Amino acid sequence: ARAQTGMTGEPVFFWAGNLDANKDPLTVLAGFELALPAMPQARLYMAYRYADLLPQVKARMAQSPTLAGAVTLLGSFPHADMERYFNSADYFVQGSHREGSGYALNDALACGVVPVVTDIPTFRVMTHQGAFGALWPVDDAAALADALRTVTARPWAEQSAAARQFFDAQLSISAIARQALA
Repeated sequence: ARAQTGMTGEPVFFWAGNLDANKDPLTVLAGFELALPAMPQARLYMAYRYADLLPQVKARMAQSPTLAGAVTLLGSFPHADMERYFNSADYFVQGSHREGSGYALNDALACGVVPVVTDIPTFRVMTHQGAFGALWPVDDAAALADALRTVTARPWAEQSAAARQFFDAQLSISAIARQALA
């Protein structure tokens, strides 16, 4: 997948969400920047469709040579290509203040991508109360940096397997069908 997407880094973080106040890309950038000294080879790739905050995101990146060298704005691409991007990532990052469904997180879990997402009700359910990956408080860049450092210090393969197992058991189409029939 990485050969097809061109994503590199150790580790690779992926963001899939609109660049808007609810998804809070500015806090994500601030937290990522704070964590980079502990993981200097890390890279963050940001895919988005709607970009209300794109000027602010670009300005924030321009203010920081560290971010400018570690963050790639991918923009929008066909949904059919998303699987390759998720399969290229080690970790999924999102800073949502609220979510009704969490489609991007669901896609990440289906691919075994370890989540580092905000501690909101939807994401608590989708991560089994943070049993794998990490949850961090909304609008708290320092807490995100701590979560990134903590999650990358744990064995990735175990976290990835736990994410995928939880998806299969609770969030996949067959799991939802079993739950509906029950």
